[in-house]
Amino acid sequence: MAEGPILQPDRIVLPDPEHPLWQENKEQITKTIQANIESFWNTETQQLTPYGLEQSLHEGLEAEKKFFNLVMESIDRLTLDSRSERLVLFDLDQTLVQNKYLSDYEETGIWEYECLIRPTAEIIMNHLKNIGVEMGVLSNRSISVLEENLQNPGRLGTLKQHISEKFILSSREGPDLLSPRWETLLKFNITADGNLMPEVLKDEIVDAQKCAEILLQVRAEPKGQDRMMTNARKLNVLFMAARSFKDKAVLVIDDYKFPLALDPKKHFYGGYVPPDAAYNI
Repeated sequence: MAEGPILQPDRIVLPDPEHPLWQENKEQITKTIQANIESFWNTETQQLTPYGLEQSLHEGLEAEKKFFNLVMESIDRLTLDSRSERLVLFDLDQTLVQNKYLSDYEETGIWEYECLIRPTAEIIMNHLKNIGVEMGVLSNRSISVLEENLQNPGRLGTLKQHISEKFILSSREGPDLLSPRWETLLKFNITADGNLMPEVLKDEIVDAQKCAEILLQVRAEPKGQDRMMTNARKLNVLFMAARSFKDKAVLVIDDYKFPLALDPKKHFYGGYVPPDAAYNI
């Protein structure tokens, strides 16, 4: 029987995941958490205090446990689908990676950055590869940026071996959008009284009522209009890409809430990464 959370002053410590992959790699996961924290925060002019490092390590490890558990549970659901061909689409920012900026854009006019990969990302991706699951990305980064990042060892290059070029999807621009004015392509409408119309989603890959409720819920949050439209853009890409996924069961992992609307009855599964499991160093 799994242990419950352990209470410590001002914090909760979750039990380690029981999955063998976590147990086999626990020491390396912890080392990578610390290395990424130190790389992100320590510079020539600033150093983390011992307390700051210890607190960051605690928060990083707890987030990694939650992320690992939710992704592995989502993969288990995917592998039970009746379709034998399976695909996992990962979001990047705050899901798999954290950008570390190397200079001030306002001073240089150039985005100089490297990507810190979360410690369990490659462990999970190696597992997916071993069980025959294809992988791709569904990101807010543009297609051109994604292609450059996957070629760059300091950015996403270490993930390139896992990602199929057939499944690099962008909600910003690219061949998966039929028009740069993506707003005209959305398969749902917002009526004058602010309600979404779930009936126009009935033939899509989502649970129509749940999708409408989630988007309205997001819109009520801070920065809700922008966040709702980001969820909508990603859904729109999936609506169009689904035509080429007709023989696959698909799992989407993202820190935006739209995966919660995906419908397993239509062979689409969602893994929502909540704030306490997101990758924020």
